[in-house]
Amino acid sequence: MTWDELPSVTVVVPAYNAGRTIAECVGSLLALDYPPDRLELIVVDNASSDDTRRVLQQFAGSVQVLAELVRGSAAARNRGIRAAGGDIVAMTDADCVVARGWLRALVPALADEGVGAVGGRVAAWVPRNRIARYGERIHDHDQAINLQPALSDGRQLRFAAGGVAGGGPVRRFFPAPAGRRSLLSHSVG
Repeated sequence: MTWDELPSVTVVVPAYNAGRTIAECVGSLLALDYPPDRLELIVVDNASSDDTRRVLQQFAGSVQVLAELVRGSAAARNRGIRAAGGDIVAMTDADCVVARGWLRALVPALADEGVGAVGGRVAAWVPRNRIARYGERIHDHDQAINLQPALSDGRQLRFAAGGVAGGGPVRRFFPAPAGRRSLLSHSVG
């Protein structure tokens, strides 16, 4: 896909008490190799009691910050999806740092109408202990994402080379909401 052919993408980041990690996350999103005029960044503060909102003030004008009082990352993600204006919705978590080519690596797979969601490798930013390092070696991201059979509506989930570095292994992948194509929708635990 050429630079001019890339669709608009909204990246939604749910954040709860993410004051220590959100600046690095947003910084990595602002550094993405993606046309800025086709990229919308939304951070949804999920009733944080720390300095998350204050930290996000430094990104005013570059990031839309929304509030969601109903606790839980699903509620925060849904709030962001409702506000999203992009053709594609991508999601990551507030404790993740995305690779510069994250969107460029994942978006092309969605040109196939049979693909409903795309995911990439999720790795611990710095595996902090032996268990995390072991998990990085044994987790097969390709097998976890390329699920068989297809989703109930016939679409497939696809693995792509892009990825994020975050706090833990991917636990669940969800199909895109009706009428939207999802780039990366995951729950990191």
